[in-house]
Amino acid sequence: MLNPNLTDPLQVLHKLEREMHKAFHHQNYVHKSDHLINFCVTALSLKDYVLHFLGLSEQKDKQPYYDGWAEIECLRAASEIANSSKHCGLNKQAKTKSVEASRSNVINVFINDNGEIKNIEENVPDYKITLEDGAEYHIYEFTRDVIEYWKDYLSKIGIKYVEQESATFFGDS
Repeated sequence: MLNPNLTDPLQVLHKLEREMHKAFHHQNYVHKSDHLINFCVTALSLKDYVLHFLGLSEQKDKQPYYDGWAEIECLRAASEIANSSKHCGLNKQAKTKSVEASRSNVINVFINDNGEIKNIEENVPDYKITLEDGAEYHIYEFTRDVIEYWKDYLSKIGIKYVEQESATFFGDS
């Protein structure tokens, strides 16, 4: 195996969560875009890990899964973003309408040593993903929906979700 740490669908889902965190929190548009693309490539690869977990190797057996996933708009958008970056464009017309730089307001929550909470609103760089049906998602909502879909899906195929350790999630170890 050439990948040093991804061996099963849950590990790929954990990577997806880490990519979500980086995409949401980065303050630079170029780096935010890089992390969004990495998130989408990881979301796309999770399909292959699921099919491997299910023991499916023949295209005829895999195709119904691919067809079903293509009906989930957030997964289709993630796949189109991933494939357009991996292949310098798409071979067919994308159903996702656009990914555009934008800005969003976020609330930073600070807690001091006395337990006092201070909320500070900040306008930060973001990206807006517009789906085929016109629904608009900023990075947080888009990545959250993809992750929630996969958490539910993995549960349905018998993979229990286990939260990754915070040190791993934040990169502290």
